[in-house]
Amino acid sequence: MKRTLERLHDPTWLVLPDDVNRQIEAWRRVRPAMPVDTITGFTGLDAHALTVTDSSVPDSSKKVLLFVQPHGHEPAQTAGAMDVLSELITGRSLDGRRTRLDVSTLLQELIVIINPLGNPDGRSRTPWEVFDYNVDMIEGPYYWSGKLRGQDYEWMLPAFPPGHFNRSEHDFDPDYPIALRYEQISEDEFWDPWHESPADLRDNPTSAARLARTLIDRHAVDAVIDLHQQMQLDNVRLWVAQYQGAAQERADRISQRIEDDWARAGFHVSWRLRHRYEHLIKALFEYSGHAPVVTVEVGCGVGYRNAIMHRKVQGEACASAIRSVLNLHAGL
Repeated sequence: MKRTLERLHDPTWLVLPDDVNRQIEAWRRVRPAMPVDTITGFTGLDAHALTVTDSSVPDSSKKVLLFVQPHGHEPAQTAGAMDVLSELITGRSLDGRRTRLDVSTLLQELIVIINPLGNPDGRSRTPWEVFDYNVDMIEGPYYWSGKLRGQDYEWMLPAFPPGHFNRSEHDFDPDYPIALRYEQISEDEFWDPWHESPADLRDNPTSAARLARTLIDRHAVDAVIDLHQQMQLDNVRLWVAQYQGAAQERADRISQRIEDDWARAGFHVSWRLRHRYEHLIKALFEYSGHAPVVTVEVGCGVGYRNAIMHRKVQGEACASAIRSVLNLHAGL
């Protein structure tokens, strides 16, 4: 059945739309000239992308990195992205520690664009700030995959839920919200920003895709990092599409740097998967003019209490991957 939101009240774990928006407004007071692109979805919730760079250095000499976070049911990536944004904007992480990043060099060399929460509509339906597959082996999937009335298993099992649907055509269980992975884009239409994305990014109506189009239209993007959280894993891993030539070499170089830094930090790196060239990966790759897209997945831990205790590990694994990509492209 529907649960009420379990709040952590942790100012260093910012994953809910109101908390993310409040922190972005605070940062804008610190850096009023910082570009913030905003897309307002059908339900009135805002998705933001922050662009951080040294405006005293010509943009023509910089590499452009775009970080996207499309899924509402994957909070750890939002938390990690917000922490890195804090380091770049204030020089300190959200818990007040001084960053170890060479922020001056990074912002002279790079244009860093981060969308920390691409589906605020889906996230607004979550009952957990730390989402864990093992909180309830039955109910958990109902929240990210959906549940039809009268069925005692998740929607579409054993197949994957569809990329988009019209709810008037399905009899959903009223005891559960529409699955968190989806964004509502009209009265009855819901879309997963990632799964089964149209090959042309312009045909994807979700906030995450619309933000990505806006930013790619403005900048010649050098790489796209696609941020996710894998519910069932207690490890970290990468998905790399099967590109050709230079794009493959660049994607492999990014992946290797992330994996090396993860290993040094003590994370359990499982494997690097060759992903099929489809979904949002294909749309971003084609629309950006063949910038490599690397998908980062952070595991959820084992058990709900364990996930809460170790949520900072999940967020830090995401933050570590972002820092690796920044340092690589800045030559650090």
